Amino acid sequence: MIPHLPQTLCLSLMFVLVCGSLQAETLQEMLDLGVKQGRTAGLHRAELHKQQAVLGAAKAGFKPKFTVSSDTTDRRSYSVQEQLATATSLSGTLTEDGDGGKFEQLTLSQSLFVHNAIELARARARWAIAQIQYEQSMEDFKFEVIRKFYEVLRSEERVKTLQESVDRWSTSLKFAEVKFELGATNKIDVLNTQVNQAQARTGLLEEQQALQRRLDELKDLIGVPMTRPVTLQESLEFTRLETVPVDWVRREVRIARFEKRLAEANLEDADARSKPDVRLDATYRSNQNSTLVLGNQIINTGNEEIIGAVTYNFQLGRRAEDFRMDQLQQDLITANLRLTDQELEVQREQRDIFRSLALKEQAILTSREAHDQARESYSFSLDAFQKGIISSLDLRDSQEKLTRARDIYTGLLIDYKIESYRYVKVMGGTL
Repeated sequence: MIPHLPQTLCLSLMFVLVCGSLQAETLQEMLDLGVKQGRTAGLHRAELHKQQAVLGAAKAGFKPKFTVSSDTTDRRSYSVQEQLATATSLSGTLTEDGDGGKFEQLTLSQSLFVHNAIELARARARWAIAQIQYEQSMEDFKFEVIRKFYEVLRSEERVKTLQESVDRWSTSLKFAEVKFELGATNKIDVLNTQVNQAQARTGLLEEQQALQRRLDELKDLIGVPMTRPVTLQESLEFTRLETVPVDWVRREVRIARFEKRLAEANLEDADARSKPDVRLDATYRSNQNSTLVLGNQIINTGNEEIIGAVTYNFQLGRRAEDFRMDQLQQDLITANLRLTDQELEVQREQRDIFRSLALKEQAILTSREAHDQARESYSFSLDAFQKGIISSLDLRDSQEKLTRARDIYTGLLIDYKIESYRYVKVMGGTL
C-alpha cells in the first residue's frame, strides 16, 4: 500500500504568460487540442483508417456480388456470386434472349476440409490489433503532452524561485551598501553581494529562455501556431490514488493475446489445407430454348439437369502446406512466449510504479521539511548579516541552500504529478 500525504500538503501552481488573452487553459484542454489537431495524432488516425480499409476489402470478398449485362441482341444476363468460406462458393446465373430463351444455372462448390474464412479472420484480428495499437499510440502521445505541460510548469516554478533569489540579493545589497556607508563592513562584502546578485539575474534570464523554448515545444506538439497566445493553469494536489478497475488490461498484453489467436487461426487453416483435397461440386442447369412455331402450334423446347461430382486429390510426399505447418507451429510457440514475456514485463513495471510513487511521497515530505528549515536558516542568516555577525559569503551559502531547497521541493511535486499519470498508463487506463 502506498503511503499518502495529508490533504493539507499541497502546492497550487499557476503559470500565466501574458501574451494576449488571460483565459487559462488546463491540462485537459491542452490534451483535447493535441488529440484534435496535433500532427502525431493525425498520423496515428491515418494509419488506423488504412487498416480499416483493409478490413473493408476483406469483408467485401465475402459479400454477394451482383452483375447485370445486356448486349445488342437483346440478350440479358443476371448473376450473383457469394464466397461463403475460403473454399466454399455459391453462384447463380440467369440468361434471357429476345426470343424467349432462358438459361439458369446454380453452382455450389464446397471443400470438405477447408471450411473457414481465414482471410476475413486475419483481417478482423489485424483490425482489432490496429485499434489497440492506435489507443496505445494515442496514450503515448497524450502522456508526452502531459510531460511537456508539466515541464513548462516546472520551468515557470524555477523562474519564480530564481526571481525570489534575485529579490533577496537585492535586499542584501541594500543592507551591505548601508553598512558600508556606516563603516560597519568593507567594500569586499558589497562587491561580493553585487556579484551574487548578477549571477542570480543571469540564472533567471537563462531559465526564462528555457521557459519560452519549452512552451514552444508544447505548442508544436499540440499543433497550435507559435504566435497563438497560450496561458496555462494547473493545481497540484496530493489525492489518494483510486483502486485500479478490474477490467484494466495493458494494451501490450491485449495485442499479444490477439497475435496468439491469429497464430492459432493460421495453424488451424494450414492443418485443414494439409489434408487431402476433397471437394464437392453440385450444379443445377435449366435451359429453355427459343419459342418455335410449327403450323398452328407453339413449341418450347428445353431441358433440366443436376450434375454432381466429388473430386479427391492426394499428393504423395510432403507438400508446401506441410512445411508451412511447421513454420506456423513455431509462430504459435513464439506468440505464446511473447505473451508470457509481455505479462511478466507489465507486472514488473506495475511493481516499479508503486515503489516509485511511495518513494516520491516520502521524498516530498522530507524536501518540504528541508525547505522550511532552509527558509528559517536564511532568515537567521540575513539578520546576522545585517548585524555584521556573518559575511556575504556566509549569506550566499544560506541563500543558495534556500533556492536549491525550493527548487527541489517544487520539482518533486511536479515529478509526483507526472508519475501519477504514468501510473494510469502503466496500469492500462486511459489518460
